[in-house]
Amino acid sequence: MRARLRQPPLRIALVAAAVVLAIDTATKLAAVHFLQNRAPVSALGGEVHLRLLRNQGGPTGILEHHPEVVSIGTLVAVLAMVVCLRLVRTPLAGLALGLLLGAGTGNLLDRLLRAPGPFRGGVVDWLQPPWTSNGVMNFADLMINVGIVLGVVAMLTAPRPAPATPASATSS
Repeated sequence: MRARLRQPPLRIALVAAAVVLAIDTATKLAAVHFLQNRAPVSALGGEVHLRLLRNQGGPTGILEHHPEVVSIGTLVAVLAMVVCLRLVRTPLAGLALGLLLGAGTGNLLDRLLRAPGPFRGGVVDWLQPPWTSNGVMNFADLMINVGIVLGVVAMLTAPRPAPATPASATSS
C-alpha cells in the first residue's frame, strides 16, 4: 500500500508543471480582462496592488530593449529543464523542477504568442506584492522563486551516493 502513495518524481514534475501553467494562464487572462485600461487596484488592505504591465525584458526589466535575447534565453532554459526531467530522482526535486518548468513555459508562451509578435511579446505581469518597491510580477514569477528555494532544499537534502570501496586485491 505504501508504494502506491509514492509518486515517481517525473510524474510529480509533470503534474506540477501542468498545474502551474494552467493557473498562470488563467490568472494572466483574468488580469488582462479585469485590469486592462484601469488604474492599479489595491487588495488586502492596500498591501498588494494589482496593475497590468507587459514586460518585454527579463526580471526587473533587464534587457528591456532586447526582447529577442530574453525570449531565446527563456526558450533555452525551458528546453534545458525538459532535458533535465530524466535526471530527477526525488519527489522534492521533481516538484521544484515542475514548478520551474510550468512557470518558464507560461512566460515563454507570452513571449511567443503575445503582441507585438513572436520572440518580442510582452509577459503579462499583474501582481505587485508588498516586498517589492516597483516590481510587478505574475504567478509564474512567484513559482520560479518557490521552485528555486525547493530546488536548493532538494539538493541539500538529497541522499548521497555511497563512497566507492577500493577493489580488494586478488592474489594469483
